[in-house]
Amino acid sequence: LESQINAHFLFNTLGAINYSAIENGNTEVSELLKSLSNILFYSFSKETRTVTLAMELDWVRQYLYLQKYRLMDVFDYEIHFQEEYGEWPCCKLFLQPFVENSILHGFEGWEQGGLISIVGRSMGGRLLIEIQDNGRGMAPAEAGSIRSILNETHALALKDAERAGIGIRNAIARLRMYYGEGLSVSLETAPGHGTQFSFLLPIPPEFMDAGSTLEDEV
Repeated sequence: LESQINAHFLFNTLGAINYSAIENGNTEVSELLKSLSNILFYSFSKETRTVTLAMELDWVRQYLYLQKYRLMDVFDYEIHFQEEYGEWPCCKLFLQPFVENSILHGFEGWEQGGLISIVGRSMGGRLLIEIQDNGRGMAPAEAGSIRSILNETHALALKDAERAGIGIRNAIARLRMYYGEGLSVSLETAPGHGTQFSFLLPIPPEFMDAGSTLEDEV
C-alpha cells in the first residue's frame, strides 16, 4: 500500500509540474517531464507486467532521451526496428542494463562523439537484437567476467560479479527464466573499439506460423 501511495504521489506531482511548464511555454521541460513520467510508470506500474517489444523499445527511447539531455549530448542514439516484431511479448526492462553499460562505462570521460545503436532483425528463424556503442570498449578481464554470466560457465567470485554489474546479472537471469534454452546472448568488445551485445530471441509460440515464413534480413 505504501509503495502504491508513493507511486501515485510521484506521478501526480510530475503531472502538476508538467502542466505548470506548459502554461509557462517551456515545451522542452514539458517533454522531459513526460518522458520521465512515462518511464517511471512503465517501470513500476502493475498494469505493464505483460509487455511487448514495441513497449520495451519505446521505454528505452525515452530513457536515452533523458540520459542524452542529462549528459549534455555526450552521445547520440539510433534505433532501427521493424514494426512486425513490435507485437512480440518480451521480458520487461531487459535492454536497459546493457544500454546503461554503454552510457556509464563506454563513454566514461567523454564530452562528445558517443553513439548507441539498437537494431532488430530476423536471423535463422529468431529475432536478433544488437546493442552497439563506439565507446571505450572493455578490458579482457571485464569482458571475461561478463561472458561468464552470458554463457553461465561458472559461478562468479564476488570481485568478478561486481565488475560485471548487478544489472546485467539480473537481466540475464530474467531472460533465461523468460526464454529458456531458446535464448542466446553474446558480447563483442575490445579496448578502444566499442562494445556490442547481441541477443537471439526465440519466436513466441503464438507467432510461430508467421515467424516461420520470415526471411533473414541483410
